[in-house]
Amino acid sequence: MVTLIKRLVKSMCIALSMYSRIPVPSFSWQDADMAYAVCFFPLVGAVTGGCCAAWLYVSMKYGAGDMLRTAVLACIPLIVTGGIHFDGFLDTSDALASYQTQEKRLEILKDPHVGAFAVIRALVFCGIYTGFVSRISLQILPWKAAAVWCSGFVLSRILSGLSVVLFPSAKRTGSLYRFAASADRVRSAAVLMAEGIACMSIMILLSPIPGACMAAAALCSFWYYHHTAVSGFGGITGDIAGWFVCICELAMTVAAGAYAWIFC
Repeated sequence: MVTLIKRLVKSMCIALSMYSRIPVPSFSWQDADMAYAVCFFPLVGAVTGGCCAAWLYVSMKYGAGDMLRTAVLACIPLIVTGGIHFDGFLDTSDALASYQTQEKRLEILKDPHVGAFAVIRALVFCGIYTGFVSRISLQILPWKAAAVWCSGFVLSRILSGLSVVLFPSAKRTGSLYRFAASADRVRSAAVLMAEGIACMSIMILLSPIPGACMAAAALCSFWYYHHTAVSGFGGITGDIAGWFVCICELAMTVAAGAYAWIFC
């Protein structure tokens, strides 16, 4: 039991140190310590959503300007994660826009330079994301609906973790492949599925319409992620997984923002 607890704590620290800027104790990673790391991916989302909820409360209570409230709210995910997912979004955007073979696309993912298409898609992403975040921050949603949107950061990482243990890897190198190879796939998949069902159930119970719309948007993004990764790259990599987190959160934000726009 003590050994299992230690392993779980180390798995949590690995997940937090890899996918966020949250300070955790440093230690040498062993494959056994990574067995359940994917189960703790959603914890990063919980911190992100909690920070967004806290900022919404503080900014509304103390009268922060509309532009300031929206800008900070849109930037919180980048601040908490250090931009690791958005980096994957940029690399994958370049690769997808190249219309090359799978092998060439995988080479583009490793290229440290940022191409024109990555910049263009980043601008489009930021414009759409910030625009719909403004509907969430300015419309003053009922607190339950706002809580549903904040929960979306958890759901996106639950689905990302599931992809690590369920989807094929495009290559046998890199951090994501190490996570996948070291994971206890059966138990991790069971835990993540239970987390996903619980998260979507809570979202729908809190606020049925935005909760259902966001859950549907997340699941559609998950299907699109699998299709794009397998057909375009032969599987997933760390960059493609980061691209998915961004796409999934954009889709859920559009769903929540559209609800705020139309119904509130």
